[in-house]
Amino acid sequence: MYSILKISILSIIIVLLFGGCNSQPPPSDESSSTVVTTSVLKQKTVTKTRIVFVTHEVTSTNSFWAIIKRGADQAAKDFNITVEYHSLKKFDMALMAQLIEEVVATNPDGLVVSIPDEKILASAIKKAVEADIPVISINAGQEATIRNTGREATTKNEFQEAPTNLGALTHVGQLEYEAGIQAGERLAEAGVRHGFCVNHWVGNLAIDARCEGFTDAMLSAGGIADTLAVDPTKPDDIQQRIDMALETISDVDGILTNNSNVGIATLKALKKSDLLGKVKLATFDLSPQVIEAIQNKEILFAVDQQQYLQGYLPVMLLYLYLTNRNLPVDKITPTGPEFVTIENVAAVIEAIEKGTR
Repeated sequence: MYSILKISILSIIIVLLFGGCNSQPPPSDESSSTVVTTSVLKQKTVTKTRIVFVTHEVTSTNSFWAIIKRGADQAAKDFNITVEYHSLKKFDMALMAQLIEEVVATNPDGLVVSIPDEKILASAIKKAVEADIPVISINAGQEATIRNTGREATTKNEFQEAPTNLGALTHVGQLEYEAGIQAGERLAEAGVRHGFCVNHWVGNLAIDARCEGFTDAMLSAGGIADTLAVDPTKPDDIQQRIDMALETISDVDGILTNNSNVGIATLKALKKSDLLGKVKLATFDLSPQVIEAIQNKEILFAVDQQQYLQGYLPVMLLYLYLTNRNLPVDKITPTGPEFVTIENVAAVIEAIEKGTR
């Protein structure tokens, strides 16, 4: 009797466990495990956070932006989320606006954008905000983010003729006007009295702000400053323009360039004209060639905006915002300026070789 009762209770438990959940016969242990595993994987695929970058540079050929992408990729691994990265095949702001709108239509969990031209990109960015997609700007876009939070301008003209209230949560990048000021002060301290700021993208708010800061610093030191526009896609043209400028204005004794490629092209021009040493050279951004030139005392210093952080931090910040509604108190998260000189260059060489600095 006890054995019969035991068997009956066991039968009821089996029915409750398997029959009550599914009218079909229970699968084998192996197939059951497979079904559960597949279900879990599908759920993770659906719910995994997806953050999309849209930037204004050509990553495949630009080492600066490749480092930003590495930072974003590392953050994706660290926080177990999906990060997609889109960049332009050519410098075209209308095309960038279209790309942002296409990304918004896919409804990502977060959007990271550079904003080199606010007037052209404003409408596309606002569409993301209106769709409740949180936006963080990186690299270029500080001015729009500051304006959106009600802070005062950091340059004399950065807010003129530009749309307001784009809605970015925060900006991750260098304080561009301040970087130009500090670079100009360093060159003035080194004895420069007539300097050139080489602008490879006139109209880009970030580059313009650097040259404005440089000019203000030189004027404050009793010097003179000019801006020289060049085409960054034509290194030979850069050298020719610098040669012509140096021939036309013979008292130029300092040059500040705004990216590493233009810096190296300018270095070649100075060597060709036998002016290396007579004209002091500094640049924004790092590269193996810039590091070598600093070690050889051919470049006085490089302004480092730590672009790896511009890839890593927005992913981290969006993850925390989406999961815990955290945001920094200050709407600007500065990644620069830092300065690499002959005194501290050895400390960053390993990171440069790894491609993270």
